[in-house]
Amino acid sequence: MDIITINKSLTENILSLRVARKVIDECAQNKAHSVGEYEKVLAITLIRLKNGETMELGGEEIINPPATISRDIAKGICYQEKINMELAESAYKNATIGLETVKTTIMALQSMLKFVDET
Repeated sequence: MDIITINKSLTENILSLRVARKVIDECAQNKAHSVGEYEKVLAITLIRLKNGETMELGGEEIINPPATISRDIAKGICYQEKINMELAESAYKNATIGLETVKTTIMALQSMLKFVDET
């Protein structure tokens, strides 16, 4: 690679850093909101179970479950919010890995630029 090509790649990757930071911020916001939503829905479901409200899970009717298993049942009822939370967590992790990849690429290009510049 020549200096011009390396510089062009460096510039492109530096611009990618800006985009990656925005993506990470969006993913972090989504992750936080999904965790909050899961916790809220779980709490409401536990209250509804405790108050004797009839609920349904997998086609089964649930009425006044024992307190010892109410939390587990509530988690099952809130499965979709849990899935959303896990997907948001995965998206956040993938975004941070993407950022690290761009940073590593920039460091490699800087090393190449130094080597080409010295020759």
